[in-house]
Amino acid sequence: MAGIEAEGKPLTGLRQKLLDLPRFQKRVVLVLTDFVLIALALWLVVSVRLGEFYFPAKPQLMALFLAAPVIGVATFAWSGLYRMVTRFFGPRGTTQIFLTSGLAVLIWATLLFLAGQPGIPRSTVLPFALLSGAFIAGSRYLAGVLLKTQGSRISPAELGTNRKRVAIFGAGVMGVNLMQDVRRAGNREVVAFVDPSPTIRGQYISGVKVYSPDRMGKLVESHGVKEVLLALPHALRRERRTILRELERYPIEVKVLPDFEDITSGHVGVNDLRPVEVGDLLGRDPVQPRADLLARSIRGKSILITGAGGSIGAELVRQILRQGPSCIVLLDVSEVALYQIEMEINEAIAVWPTEQARPRVLGVLGSVLDAALITETIQRHAIKTIYHAAAYKHVPIVEHNVIAGLQNNTFGVGVIAECARRLGVEQVILISTDKAVRPTNVMGATKRLA
Repeated sequence: MAGIEAEGKPLTGLRQKLLDLPRFQKRVVLVLTDFVLIALALWLVVSVRLGEFYFPAKPQLMALFLAAPVIGVATFAWSGLYRMVTRFFGPRGTTQIFLTSGLAVLIWATLLFLAGQPGIPRSTVLPFALLSGAFIAGSRYLAGVLLKTQGSRISPAELGTNRKRVAIFGAGVMGVNLMQDVRRAGNREVVAFVDPSPTIRGQYISGVKVYSPDRMGKLVESHGVKEVLLALPHALRRERRTILRELERYPIEVKVLPDFEDITSGHVGVNDLRPVEVGDLLGRDPVQPRADLLARSIRGKSILITGAGGSIGAELVRQILRQGPSCIVLLDVSEVALYQIEMEINEAIAVWPTEQARPRVLGVLGSVLDAALITETIQRHAIKTIYHAAAYKHVPIVEHNVIAGLQNNTFGVGVIAECARRLGVEQVILISTDKAVRPTNVMGATKRLA
């Protein structure tokens, strides 16, 4: 096995050097290769036809001979062959190569007839067209084999420890481009494509088979798939949501790519794969927040955030800080949580530019059920807006502690609302009200009652 690995190192190194070449240099290599192959095809056909090694005896014949590869390369460039990905040109690319070669030879044959030079037999035109097309298509095939061969040169031990076996969901252009980036990165092995289209199921893309989505369970078991890379266009948002919910059934990690337009423009690649976010599960495009509405109840005002040390409360504090309040009061019943969020915000403010107004940050330790504490806090700091995030949100815990959940989630809102009304607070915003929509548990019921 060590011998196989050592043998594969030169091939892998050459492959990587070719892949790392700039796009312009890759095209130059293709142009020079095609020029030589077309000239070689013409020389072979004429030599066989004449029964001897052919060499143009006159300058006019040499010009006609060199015109063939020049016309061929120019025709290939005009037809867009040099914009195709060499590794994935496929049957359609092969057909285009032969058609373009035929057109190039037709143009050259017209020039040959008009020149009237007897040194190059006219009977070589058709064999030249076929042979030049075969040479070019063969060169593309060999290049594809060279550039796509990498997994067979790596030991099984290395494969098992360093490379994650993944499936790409989506066998379109985005999926093929993603597979190319994954193979270049070398830390994952693409073992399958998954695509809902029945027209491509069972086919192979660069040696990787395309499966239907209902085979995902078997892929996880038989192929050891640990991760699914979702490569679907941004426009298919509803389909993406359905797919993500189907994939929840399997013990796999799912990652998605950014928008297709960013990928094709070269802005992102395999390193931009990210975990699934809430926005990916929406059946629509997310609505961007309006900065003027966010700042209306925050900028230049004194803000109170209850439950500031919790996951939702802490994120609220971070977002509110960006809107330029004059004072942020953090209220939480947990000393540790309050300390952590207060330290985080103070560190963020410490690096602000000196010309930017820095809000005061104050921590208040206590419960939202303490009406005296809430009243004193609002009066002392002239609170104008309250974001009420303090609540018990863990469904099983609240289910087994109904009284505590009811007191904190429902009566706590009552205390905040009454104090705010009595002391003239401009606005109170209750957080996580979505839990109150058709509640199926105690936690949701307490939010609905609140």
